[in-house]
Amino acid sequence: MRLKEIIINFFQDKKNLVIVVMIILIILAIIFAILLFRKNSQSTNSVFDLKTFKGEIITDNVKIPDTTSINSNEGEIIPRGEYNIKLQPKTETEQAFITNAKFTLKEAYNTAVIEAVKWAPDQKLVFIKTNGAIGLDGRASSWQLVYSSAEKRKAYEIIVADNQIVSAKEISSRVTGFDLPNNWYDSYDAIASLRVLPQFGNSSISALSFYYSSAEKSWAYGLANGDKTTAMWVK
Repeated sequence: MRLKEIIINFFQDKKNLVIVVMIILIILAIIFAILLFRKNSQSTNSVFDLKTFKGEIITDNVKIPDTTSINSNEGEIIPRGEYNIKLQPKTETEQAFITNAKFTLKEAYNTAVIEAVKWAPDQKLVFIKTNGAIGLDGRASSWQLVYSSAEKRKAYEIIVADNQIVSAKEISSRVTGFDLPNNWYDSYDAIASLRVLPQFGNSSISALSFYYSSAEKSWAYGLANGDKTTAMWVK
């Protein structure tokens, strides 16, 4: 009887009752979070399980361009890529997985700029382009990055493939680079902004470029979707 009285007295105190309810709610929240995490993990892993994946598996061969010089509007020219990836896949069979796509555009830049600074401390970016297949996560199998130097009066091309630099060479060009915007976003965000628009329901992406438009005085993303090019300004 003593134990029963203690329990009754404990719950008659409203403060104790509130504490118990809060503890129960916290426990339920933790259980829910764990179950949700497991569900998301299983869902994510299933997409990249190559044994069960029903979409297209792409293993892109790295191609080193034979660039000797570039024009002032080179970044605005976006040659179509070899692989067309649907922006809004309806089923898993319409999805694609690029086995050697490791870096997003910004990750490729962060790797290449170290080499570019060694080449010329006054380097400035001219453009970044995909040099291979690109996925909806903004990662590409290869990137082409071009920097310029006012002091050297030349440009410098760096090719990043997989997750490392595979080519770096000086090219005879006097194209001017530009300061990067403070709030520039990554390739994933550029692609994601198109994926939510209904007019791109049947569109695909095969190439991407990040360049400076002298006419608009702004950096921009250019996405090759089908036979069209969509520009997205980065102020």
